[in-house]
Amino acid sequence: MSFIKKVLRFFVENITTIFAIAGGVWVFFTYKKYETNELLNFIVSFLVLIAATLLVEKLVTLASIEKRLKVLESKFNQSSIFLNCRTSEFWHDAQNVAKSIFISGGSLHFIIEKSGEIETLLSKGCIIEAIPVKPYSSASATLYNNVIKEVPSIDSFNNNIIQTLSYLYNLKLKYPHQIVVRLNDNMPSLGLFAIYKDKLPLNIQVNLFSEKVSYDKRLSIRLTNNPNEHYFAFQYFCNQIIYLKNRLPECTADKLKQIIEAHT
Repeated sequence: MSFIKKVLRFFVENITTIFAIAGGVWVFFTYKKYETNELLNFIVSFLVLIAATLLVEKLVTLASIEKRLKVLESKFNQSSIFLNCRTSEFWHDAQNVAKSIFISGGSLHFIIEKSGEIETLLSKGCIIEAIPVKPYSSASATLYNNVIKEVPSIDSFNNNIIQTLSYLYNLKLKYPHQIVVRLNDNMPSLGLFAIYKDKLPLNIQVNLFSEKVSYDKRLSIRLTNNPNEHYFAFQYFCNQIIYLKNRLPECTADKLKQIIEAHT
């Protein structure tokens, strides 16, 4: 069946050439049988036929290109690259299937805005693991000086981290076995958001940090564990998550309280 489709496709895509060759051969072998006027009529008809087949070929080619563009657009919209890592799709997916969520990046201050979604997830038994950058450290200073644009000062940025830790601390008191907090003492080069249903994430959202580009204009990439879609990149960022978890110790509630009180 596939062979027949290939033959038909070849015929349609080369219909003009086929008719031109066939017509040329026919004229070459039959022109002596006809009068000059008849032959001219045949030639004019032949030229019209070529023009018509050219038009058909163009229309078929355009239709094929349009179809391929729609397929590419569909793939692009489903998984891939977009702006603004605060998009609601991540949280919508999490509400439906998440057994655990991994979030790492800078201050992670935006999770306070998502308190409703987070409380709902926790009430369903979801585990939330967060890794903000360590406040008042060389990592937070480097991140602020090179990446952060929307926060007016380094003090404000560090204060945002403390607010995030205070929020997570209060959640940890309420859900002691479902909140995991680690602090990154190195400057992160990207933010990672992963939704887990089993051992492997269902999808990972990678937010690339760029020099002095505001949060809502940073490039984000969404990867899935579908082996047919960017699976090498998906595995790469899975390993990055494992590396962060193994390298950074978990903060106890007492440790979080100590850090918060030291800077408030």
